[in-house]
Amino acid sequence: MTISIDLTRKILNELIEHKNWLGDIKQEISKILFNGYFSYEILSVFKGKPDDQKDFISEGVISKFISTFSDNDIDIKQEIRDKIDLLLDFKEITSINTLQILIQKLDELLKGENQKKYREEKENFMACIEDVIESFLDKIMNISDVSILNSFAGTIVEGIEEAEKWSEKRIYIYACLILTDVCQDSVKSDLDDVIHDFFSDADVEDARFVFNKYKDHIAKEELLKKYQAILQERVIEQKTFLDLLYPVAAEDSRTQWLITLINDVPESALTKLEELNHKVDNKKTIVSALLKKSQQVPVQQKSIFYNAVNKMKCANDATLRTELASQIKALLNSDDLHSQQVGYGALKNASYLSESLKREIARETVERLRSLTPEQARQPDSVSSILLYWDSLESPVKRDFLDFVFDKLIKRSADINDIIFGIEILSKTKPKYENYSLYFDDIFTRSEEESDTKVKSTLIEGLKNLKPQITNKRNEEFWTKVTNLKQNIEDSRN
Repeated sequence: MTISIDLTRKILNELIEHKNWLGDIKQEISKILFNGYFSYEILSVFKGKPDDQKDFISEGVISKFISTFSDNDIDIKQEIRDKIDLLLDFKEITSINTLQILIQKLDELLKGENQKKYREEKENFMACIEDVIESFLDKIMNISDVSILNSFAGTIVEGIEEAEKWSEKRIYIYACLILTDVCQDSVKSDLDDVIHDFFSDADVEDARFVFNKYKDHIAKEELLKKYQAILQERVIEQKTFLDLLYPVAAEDSRTQWLITLINDVPESALTKLEELNHKVDNKKTIVSALLKKSQQVPVQQKSIFYNAVNKMKCANDATLRTELASQIKALLNSDDLHSQQVGYGALKNASYLSESLKREIARETVERLRSLTPEQARQPDSVSSILLYWDSLESPVKRDFLDFVFDKLIKRSADINDIIFGIEILSKTKPKYENYSLYFDDIFTRSEEESDTKVKSTLIEGLKNLKPQITNKRNEEFWTKVTNLKQNIEDSRN
């Protein structure tokens, strides 16, 4: 008489619930299971019940259950998954001998599956195989019959060779990675070869597929270390690989990657720094590399390097900040206006520099400006750089700078644009007539004698705009003359 599955399950549940009454009969029940009741539907009664598994399920029962695995199970993804999950639940009662039978069965099924084109069912089956290898790895390492593992690994390699593209081959790679630790050298070499080929040629999404198999960050880091040489090449060549692997790499690897990129592919490095909000493991090392590279690139590319070092506050290091200041000085004191513009931008965003360094930059820049002829004097970025930290400059530097502005840009310049620029500078620095009376008087005299009406008007209007809100006995006479001259000019026009 055949008992239905439902009735069998009901009987088993009753026996399990009252197993303390059974005594030695438990072994007889195990024999009954071995003789005919070893399907998934029956054995799933014991899922999640490790003590009952030990009492009722023999090694032979598990072996019989494994023998039921077929291609049809693979065709229905949930069926093969359910069977594998049940086997994983039986881990504690699965012996090495039974495990060998399981591996041989998986090997047999995989050989057949390799002959078929890629399909989701194949990927699902490989995921089941991965779970078996992971779960039973400690026992797999103790399998004495190496031919079983070698055959299994060989079948996995064959599956890779049969697949047409890496997006299909990738489903085998995680299993290869695990088995490299347990297979013999000859087979291990074959596994390593396909893994190297994969990491060399597969695209970033395929690599992501494999790395995502590792749920633990440490495990991902270890994988990266193991294949660092080949993966580093991908990181340098493709930013997508940098984005994928940077979060899982060790600090020293990340720093080395960024330095290599700064030297070889700076655009990629600078983009990555932006994405990281310039939060890196070793800022000093990175800033040092950036400052060194900034000296090797054309002037039109320098700004992006200075933008990065400034966002990292030049790594809060006195030596690095001194180097930055030195580079800024060289740019501001160049004859090239584009270089001066880059220097100005770098200095503007380097407010963290010490007051001493700021004053040093200003002193050298003013010294050079004063050496220029009036025809050379309109260098807007170098001139404007002096105003960035005006309040922190020493009085002698301020006086030398204003001497330059009064003399080279206004008093002796023949270009109205220089005059306008010079007056703009004075409107910001607000020099007092009492301190610069000779220059003010010279400008007034020029405005009286100037034959060019536009220049004359610019000078008078400029002087008028420099007049303080409140005058005193020392300057009142001068500002009255300016007012009268302006009025006389307006009257003459009318």
